[in-house]
Amino acid sequence: MRAGYQIGDNCNSDVGGEPDALKGASPVRRGAEGRSQRDATRPTLRLPERFHPAATLELVEPEGREAELDAFFAAIPVNLRHQGSEAYYEPTADRVTMPPTSLFSGFGHYYATLAHELSHNAVIGIMPGGVAKGRFSGDRPLVGSA
Repeated sequence: MRAGYQIGDNCNSDVGGEPDALKGASPVRRGAEGRSQRDATRPTLRLPERFHPAATLELVEPEGREAELDAFFAAIPVNLRHQGSEAYYEPTADRVTMPPTSLFSGFGHYYATLAHELSHNAVIGIMPGGVAKGRFSGDRPLVGSA
């Protein structure tokens, strides 16, 4: 068998003969990716831009916005930002990050998530300094000493 042929190229390769489809052809050398060197020298064809339209997504605000709840949360003194796709509280920056409302299935879910994240911020605001510090650093327990 000539160099470049692999066992299993076709049904005749197991008898030691040259595969029927390649008789008389020059051997095909394969690169590390399994592509032939002939394929590697061919230019890659790319369709014109009109075949690759830009995806347009319109952000849709969910239903259920309530003015009373908006006013309630707006009155809480907190460093709040809306960005990204996750809701979390950063104790070192004392900041709550919320995703845009358009990523929630409804405002009920948004308000519940916002209240949860604000509860993390409340530990800093209402707990004594040492206890709140111990809560995040692990120096002291959350409850007072016995």
